[in-house]
Amino acid sequence: MVPRDRYRLESVLGRGVMGQVWRGRDLYLERPVAVKTIASELLAVPRSRDEALARFKREAQAAACLDHSNITTVHDASITDDICCLVMQLVDGTTLEYLFDQREDERFDVPTAAAVAAQLCAGLSAAHVRRSRPS
Repeated sequence: MVPRDRYRLESVLGRGVMGQVWRGRDLYLERPVAVKTIASELLAVPRSRDEALARFKREAQAAACLDHSNITTVHDASITDDICCLVMQLVDGTTLEYLFDQREDERFDVPTAAAVAAQLCAGLSAAHVRRSRPS
């Protein structure tokens, strides 16, 4: 459910209740991107479809207002009857889940964990401040 003349989906990066996030390619700008799509099951029933699309639109609008080094940038969004995607900056790296699942001797140390936590808090704080301000 993405504009196929603009974006190519390559591989799934993650899945959640709402859908999937894909590694993709912006064919026009020739750059890698992350593309979030809604799960087809949510779009199958009219009532859940309307709720899912409204939630997706709110998420896209909220994310697009954020500009912070610890928050991925939204490049594009499309929400129509046949296309529903949120296109974002692709950030390559290791997930926290992966790091927490490693053997104890491979996990990051306390100073590194504190630095990661500080970056996470900075991003959340920026989002909270933005949400608290009137548009």
